[in-house]
Amino acid sequence: SRLSAPLGIDCSTLDPDQPLEEVPTQASQGMAQALSQIGSDTGKKITVREAAIQMGLSVGLPQVIGSPEQVADEIERHWRESGAFGFNLSAPTKPGMIEEFVDHAMAEKKPFFLWYGVFLPHTPHNPPERLLKKYRSPDRSLPIAKYYAMCEWFDETCGQLIEILEKRNLRDDTLIVYVTDNGWIQNPNGNGYSRNPSRSKQTPYEGGVRTPIMFSWPNGKLKYGEREDLVSSVDLFPTALSAVGAERPDGLPGIDLLPSLRSGAPLKRKAIFGESFAHDVADVEKPEASLLFRWTIENKWKLLLTYDGEVNRYKSTHPRAEKRPQLFDLSKDPHEKKNLAGKRPEIVARLAKSIASWYPVKERKVVTRFE
Repeated sequence: SRLSAPLGIDCSTLDPDQPLEEVPTQASQGMAQALSQIGSDTGKKITVREAAIQMGLSVGLPQVIGSPEQVADEIERHWRESGAFGFNLSAPTKPGMIEEFVDHAMAEKKPFFLWYGVFLPHTPHNPPERLLKKYRSPDRSLPIAKYYAMCEWFDETCGQLIEILEKRNLRDDTLIVYVTDNGWIQNPNGNGYSRNPSRSKQTPYEGGVRTPIMFSWPNGKLKYGEREDLVSSVDLFPTALSAVGAERPDGLPGIDLLPSLRSGAPLKRKAIFGESFAHDVADVEKPEASLLFRWTIENKWKLLLTYDGEVNRYKSTHPRAEKRPQLFDLSKDPHEKKNLAGKRPEIVARLAKSIASWYPVKERKVVTRFE
């Protein structure tokens, strides 16, 4: 299954000893080439069997195995020979690894931090039929039914994670935080997110950035309920530090949500800010080169400013046809269909000034007046 997902085919039907490069794949050419390169260091063609083993161990990334000194030497070699600006280190995964980690922490009598970052419900949407049949309906398109089933599939794995804690009597004293990296509006007529209009993943609109953040801590005295406060993922770290009684470093962005989570009192926050860069970075040394949007939300108002950074791929996701400021009243227009910038220039000016005060942009061009 690890190999089937990125290739877009059912690998269980293939000859395990067939060279991977001969497999007719539905994957992007870049993905197919990357998988075929797994065995390039040895000069041989990698087989389906070998690719599956590699995918199962390291999600398709090259492995570095050895003593600390050997690993360090290999990382340095990769850095120098590839000319890379950076790289990701991916720990091997295998069944039971999370349980082993939790058991190790218990044996050492130490607290632990576990980041559970999974591929679900990302494309390709290939849920098991036992889940998909629950969402099949005459009035619901198959792509949407598949997406719903993928979400439940992910939810099942979260339940398995919680069960690991419950079996060890750790659940009540464990703070669980749910956050996601982007929103998603499913294309009802095909695979992927909706692009007509572009209001989903990667975009600065609410369909792309307004996502749920959930906290659960049975012994943490949190007050149950849904909240309407403005929060951001930058708040998670200071909140976690507060929960464990750790000192907060100077200059750390975000606020501690814990007092509000326990009392239910509204947060004393006037506004939040966001920024959006191109999916493919133009210049890692100059983040501004890929800056596409910045925005702020203050009470009911959201101001979105468009910048002229290089977008590279996904031009259809970021058409940037409207280069003037966009102002929305989210209380009446949550889907951001009516731009009020021309009617409320005073609000645009005030919020644009607020964005500029957040941090200065030195190179990118932006329009802050609706003319």
